[in-house]
Amino acid sequence: MFPESTNTETHNEDGENNGSDQEDEVRYYSIVKMEIGKDDDPVSNQKILTEAIEFCFLDYLSLHPSEYFDQREHDAKKVCILERDSIPHMVLANRILSLLTTPIEDRQIFIKSGMNKNPPKDGEIHAIYGSNGAVYEKFHLSLPIDTTISRPTPGHLVLDNPRFQLNLQVSYRGFTKNLPSYFSDLYLSDSIENIDARLVHIFISANLHPLSFIHLNGWEYYQWIDSFFEYLKNRASFEEFLDRIDWKSVSTRIRAEIIRQRRINRIKEKEEVEAPQPAPSEAIH
Repeated sequence: MFPESTNTETHNEDGENNGSDQEDEVRYYSIVKMEIGKDDDPVSNQKILTEAIEFCFLDYLSLHPSEYFDQREHDAKKVCILERDSIPHMVLANRILSLLTTPIEDRQIFIKSGMNKNPPKDGEIHAIYGSNGAVYEKFHLSLPIDTTISRPTPGHLVLDNPRFQLNLQVSYRGFTKNLPSYFSDLYLSDSIENIDARLVHIFISANLHPLSFIHLNGWEYYQWIDSFFEYLKNRASFEEFLDRIDWKSVSTRIRAEIIRQRRINRIKEKEEVEAPQPAPSEAIH
């Protein structure tokens, strides 16, 4: 959508144009259909967006099961830790994941700062966030034993286990997303012209393997999967986010306040126009 033109003319009660720009500015937008060839297709943008969502999914996956196991007594032998060196190369084909999880001793930006020479005496670095935008995050997944991760195609991640299979698929077709009224100005504190909202569909599913039902014990190590669906929905769904902040009610109050303020301004303008003008002072001879 592209802004075409604006019209700020207003008319008085007799229909005459008074040239005032006190009323709301009228804006026009055009929707342009363009033919995009193969050479013009923004494939790189689509790939980087898909890889960013994959990285967010893996980040959520590193947090939720870990919290689940930390809050419960468990047998460490029944939980495996997947780190950067133990995941397939096809997963590291995700450029964002590969960059942000590269050890700091192999990252030029951290080598220059000398951080690689001053490791903490106690504990282990799990994340670094620099004021210059540099980010490091340790790849660390706590999952039930014998769980593997793969990336059959870009935008498709699979967790496979003798008992279950978890699939995540990202679908982005280049469509933009219309934001609710006032959202960009009042919540994001930015103009709609500076925001590029995109529509991305995320599909997640989990299946139990038929032979998993022969196992009678140990299911407590898999119960995090149900809550992970809700965990991901709360963080990835824009509609869920709007419900959480009660945007419908908030936007209604905002709209009512805008209308009220407009009426107050119109009344003040009318009173100023109708106010009697002081008589000119007489000349003193």
